Formats: sequence, structure tokens, C-alpha cells
Amino acid sequence: MVTCIKEAIAAGVRYIESGPGHYNYKIQLRATEHPLGSMLIAPGRTMAGVKAQLLARYGDLLHLLYYRIWFSKIAPCLPLPRRPLLRAWIRFHV
Repeated sequence: MVTCIKEAIAAGVRYIESGPGHYNYKIQLRATEHPLGSMLIAPGRTMAGVKAQLLARYGDLLHLLYYRIWFSKIAPCLPLPRRPLLRAWIRFHV
């Protein structure tokens, strides 16, 4: 990472986007963190808005139960082979 940053500086780059999340290396590099938001866009029909909201809530629940609890906390402690992330989780978090 340091090599990439050095090369970017040498090329005249002034800003680097290193993705969402709070990490110590960002603090050590005196980076400025900005809040990350999302926007849900749906057609003007009532049922379409309801479906969009339900899917958004499903994505939030999937992230909590599957990724934060199972994939990040429980599965690494079990003697099971590591598997790739679920496609459903990837679709909701791209």
C-alpha cells in the first residue's frame, strides 16, 4: 500500500479513495473521512416503493445476520473450510 501511495504521489495524484470503513492506517495517514450514505430510488407507484423498502430491509438483515454475525464472527471459529460470500449478500452490497 505504501508503494502504491508513493507512486501516486510521484505521478502527481493529490487525492486517493481507499473505500468505505474506519481503519487505523487512514488515521495514521491523516486522511479525512467522509460519511457514506445511500439512496433508494423507486418508481412513483405505492407498491413499487413498498417493495423497494422491503428489499432494502432484507439486505440490512442479511448483512447483520449473515455477514456481521455468521461470516465474520462465528464461521472463522469453526473447523470448517472458508467459503466465498453468498451471492445474495454480494448483490445487496455492491
